Amino acid sequence: MNGNITDNRKCLTSDEIRDYHLNKLSDEKRRQVEEHIIDCDICSDLFDAYENISVEDVKKITTEITSKIDSKIKHKTSLRTIIYSSAAIIVLFALSVLLNNSGNSGNELFTKYFKPYPDVTLQMRNETNYGLLKKGMQLYNRGKYKEALKVFDKISGQDKNNFAEFYSGVALIAEGKTDSGIKLLKNIADNPKEYFYPEANWYIGLAYLKLNQPEKAMHRFDLIKNNRDFKTKIIEIKGKLNARN
Repeated sequence: MNGNITDNRKCLTSDEIRDYHLNKLSDEKRRQVEEHIIDCDICSDLFDAYENISVEDVKKITTEITSKIDSKIKHKTSLRTIIYSSAAIIVLFALSVLLNNSGNSGNELFTKYFKPYPDVTLQMRNETNYGLLKKGMQLYNRGKYKEALKVFDKISGQDKNNFAEFYSGVALIAEGKTDSGIKLLKNIADNPKEYFYPEANWYIGLAYLKLNQPEKAMHRFDLIKNNRDFKTKIIEIKGKLNARN
């Protein structure tokens, strides 16, 4: 096995795996995670399982591993370190997924499809407040959403700016402030003439999935179901939601 758990390399925590999928890690941390899973079979398997594991699977895994620890530690003391290390990683990961997904069936879909919208503000370089917008986007692109939001707020306080408003909404959702993100994005999503109209509805739909409100999510998705950037993803999400009913 590559990356044996008895090596000095520290395995990933469940929080690190979750935050990677939620795009909450810095570029440097993401690089470290990606390098680690290449060499560590255990973390690689857990990493791949994150998007597919169900609550029932989590309960089953936790029960099975706990039972194995109780039986094998008593008879195979020499394997204590290996068993405890591997089992602890899996149990912690399983419990983390259970806590995050229990009672929230849309959360896994949110995790799978949510990615911060890319920076398209270059076209604003000749506009008022571009310097401030650029500063905010630099923070946004590095995953520093709290800091970026402070800059975007300054712009909004000076003049209505759809770019700052849109990226603020996405940043709020990325920060876990889902309701606030929805409220802000609705200023754009409720007006088909707005520049970020389809994108705002997409992120509101994802946010509603996270809140386990699939009907509201599909209402938003239906508004943009023919948009070429989102059509395929919306069909996939609808299929997965229907499969659960």
